[in-house]
Amino acid sequence: MGCITAWYGNCSASDRKALQRVVRTAQYITGATLPAIQNLYTRRCQRKALKKLSKTPATLVLSATAWQAVPEHQV
Repeated sequence: MGCITAWYGNCSASDRKALQRVVRTAQYITGATLPAIQNLYTRRCQRKALKKLSKTPATLVLSATAWQAVPEHQV
């Protein structure tokens, strides 16, 4: 599932429909409920963004002009 963000984000709408048909067929065969590929993709992207934000110090998130606008005692 690690590469889902690479290939699914670049799929055409028809490719996405075809992939979702595969998921529905797998659900039918296994009798299990599976999440939609779009949901997997969205969750994966959110996790990656949160992971990057958690590793980024606040000094890198704020631009230089924003730091200049913040008084020293508020930092």
